[in-house]
Amino acid sequence: MAVETYLVDTLVDRVSFHVTNSATPDTDLDREIRWALNEKMLDLVTRSGHWGLRTNGTISIVNGTSDYFLADDFHEMIDSSVLLTTSDKRSLVYIPETDYNDYRLQTRDATGTPSHYWISKRSPTTGQAVLHVWPTPTGSDTLAYRYRAIPAQICYSVRGSGERLDPRFPFEHVPTLIHGAVTHFPNYINGQDLSFHAQMYQLGVEKMRSNANPVVGQTYQRKSYPGRGPWVNPSWFGNPLT
Repeated sequence: MAVETYLVDTLVDRVSFHVTNSATPDTDLDREIRWALNEKMLDLVTRSGHWGLRTNGTISIVNGTSDYFLADDFHEMIDSSVLLTTSDKRSLVYIPETDYNDYRLQTRDATGTPSHYWISKRSPTTGQAVLHVWPTPTGSDTLAYRYRAIPAQICYSVRGSGERLDPRFPFEHVPTLIHGAVTHFPNYINGQDLSFHAQMYQLGVEKMRSNANPVVGQTYQRKSYPGRGPWVNPSWFGNPLT
């Protein structure tokens, strides 16, 4: 059975009805509602970490190159998910760039099979996130990674185009998305209605966050990475540590 999806036009009409008592918004309001829906959709998925936006990606790494572009819709890496798939099936260890700068001063230009990674920057031209691997590769391999994605934008959708809400967005939380979009129009509705939609949106955010993991009873916890401190095992960083 196909995943249930919604036409963006339908969502716009629902928000319009709550705001103006009419499911037929004028052109200007139609455009503003699409922007409001898009903003709340991004807010929901980034605050909840919902499993529906978990996505697989791959990168072809080559000799002599340390920086690689991640997927266009990349938001954040899922822990312990970066690994080489062709050679020794090695999982790469996350290392904060500050720790690399502190501990790798004499080995920054090392080459070999990558063992560590971090997200170094975003491209100033495309906005794509850049993954940096260390040591600099001396051969070719495929790097697989799992990440949490940003859903497809709907703010530029046009009425009648048939565009649908990203199917990875959990359909059971569409009412929360509608409540959130309504709160962008305080000049259209009275204070009591505005308070109601704001409260329903916040409750929906909490419910979406509590359902962030598809396994019942399991919650997503970002593990703490080793960092500075006397408890750090020097072997984690490699040698020398000067």
